[in-house]
Amino acid sequence: MALTPDEKKALASYRKALAEGRKATRDRRLAEAIAAFGEALAARPDDARAYGERGYARILAKDYKAGLADLDKASSHTADQKLLAEIWFNDGLAAEGLGDAEKARAAFARSNALNPTKAAGDRLAGKAPCAATFDEKGEGREEKTFADWKAAYDVVQADESLSPWSGDASLAALCGDGWKKGDPCLRMTGDSTGAFEYLYVQTASGKVVLRELDMATSRCGASVDATLVGRSDGIVHVRVHTEEGNSVWVGPNDAGEIVDCEDGMQCAGACGEPIPRFHDVFVDQATGRLLLDVVREAKDGGKDPLAVTRSARSVEVKGPGCDRKLTLGARARR
Repeated sequence: MALTPDEKKALASYRKALAEGRKATRDRRLAEAIAAFGEALAARPDDARAYGERGYARILAKDYKAGLADLDKASSHTADQKLLAEIWFNDGLAAEGLGDAEKARAAFARSNALNPTKAAGDRLAGKAPCAATFDEKGEGREEKTFADWKAAYDVVQADESLSPWSGDASLAALCGDGWKKGDPCLRMTGDSTGAFEYLYVQTASGKVVLRELDMATSRCGASVDATLVGRSDGIVHVRVHTEEGNSVWVGPNDAGEIVDCEDGMQCAGACGEPIPRFHDVFVDQATGRLLLDVVREAKDGGKDPLAVTRSARSVEVKGPGCDRKLTLGARARR
């Protein structure tokens, strides 16, 4: 597809700013590098590579929190395996700078699982290379508390023009096929380019807690699917499978082959293979509190690399480098 004059101008500005940012980073002129990558983002908003490289420059400048914010934006705008590996490696560097050795280990492991490198391997020497993360806080995920089911339903009704509240029939409409009275509610909203999956749990006090399980947004397609695995011993167990389309920038090389975009090519946007993401989420039904979220990605669009099972208040995780047993409600990062 031929680019318009404006698109060509934006592409040229992007390439120039990216090259300047990279040179400034190599020369450790970090303020200049950060500014240049900002110019690249002005030319191409939401570009994962520019966000990632600005995040790295900020990490070198020891502005770890700002660097992590850029890396988070970078990872949300690409499913490219090699680029994600770079992003996770830099995430590990930031975690090291902040003194969180366990988070750093998990980030280096995820980087190495996506694209094995000597740098990531060296960081993992003598450490369990589990590519999963174990989240007990749900940071970055939406959470709300409502007085009861009707209050939760009324918010959705206002946004989506549902029928007025009528008790269990309304809950069945909210929660979809398969919902049974007394069960927590799983609800997916959005469309093929932006999907969100939510869990509603009624607590012992009668209040209803909404928790965002995952989200996926991409012009190349997005889906989030959640399944209620079980509800016993006061714990809700949900398994989530997310696929986010991979928006890539490609062009023809000298042999006429379509490859990742490089300087000097006539490039255009395209959709690559998505990378699936999996969660096993455990929530305390009495309080609605998140107990544990086991998050991992599959390599090369493959199947879930881990097996996650629960027995009473223990969760067993089995898979490459991840064989461990965790106690729900205790610190999961060990």
